[in-house]
Amino acid sequence: MQNSPISAGIYGDRLQRQLWNLQQEPELLAAFVGVVKSSTPVELDLVEAVKLKSMGLVSLQGNLATVSCELYRRYFGDRFSSS
Repeated sequence: MQNSPISAGIYGDRLQRQLWNLQQEPELLAAFVGVVKSSTPVELDLVEAVKLKSMGLVSLQGNLATVSCELYRRYFGDRFSSS
């Protein structure tokens, strides 16, 4: 896990692809940034929630979303820290 969040790590291609996909839909990116930055579940619009879940980025309980794994929280958290 120590090296996993970096772009050159074992999951680098997948992480970069996910980032690119998010950047293609600004509303989806904004929703995911909110989830990554929150320490509690975030209520999302149904469409955004379903899209992020289908990408594997969030876990849902109703419309409440949390980041699906610590790897995503760390990788995307580093990229969105200045947002």
